[in-house]
Amino acid sequence: MLLFAAGKDRTGILASILLAIAGADKDFIAFNYILSRIGVEAMRTALKNALLATCPPGVTEETPGFKEVCSVKEDYILVLLRKLDEDFGGVEGYCKARLGLTDEELEALKERLKA
Repeated sequence: MLLFAAGKDRTGILASILLAIAGADKDFIAFNYILSRIGVEAMRTALKNALLATCPPGVTEETPGFKEVCSVKEDYILVLLRKLDEDFGGVEGYCKARLGLTDEELEALKERLKA
């Protein structure tokens, strides 16, 4: 399967993590993510062509997964959040286990995000 494109996923994931830490609910986080569609739609053809130019020979628009890489759907973030809940007990658990944040650092981050 192809990897992420145009930074929308990396940026969307980071923004989603920060929103979750700030206390936003999952529906709001998903809505925020799909707002990326506004920027992506205007550049879809250019992004698609740039991505195709970096793919291995034989990858086309019809290659399974290619259209999804070029899409922005709220389900993408909802699946991520569900997986973080299942594997780490939520975003904060992920931040502690994988990013090495302490409880104190998370609390300081929450305060800054809510300010």
